[in-house]
Amino acid sequence: MGRATRSRRVVRLIERGHVREDPNPEDGRSTLLTLTPAGQEIFDLGLPVFRRVLAQIDEELAGRLDEHEEAVRRVRVALQGLSAD
Repeated sequence: MGRATRSRRVVRLIERGHVREDPNPEDGRSTLLTLTPAGQEIFDLGLPVFRRVLAQIDEELAGRLDEHEEAVRRVRVALQGLSAD
């Protein structure tokens, strides 16, 4: 995704209290993002659903999800590029 989209999403996560942004001690030009306890709680709540959906997708693909992941990533990147125009 584009840098502006990433930035807006990160700002929203920070505003909601789900992510903390700290200076990167190894590179002053960048920052490190860390889940807050509230963010970790939401992540933990969503993880079982995410895993269940992945298992369903894998089942539909006859247990071959791993063979399709790179193609899906390339399509997602292409679609994001189109939506940025």
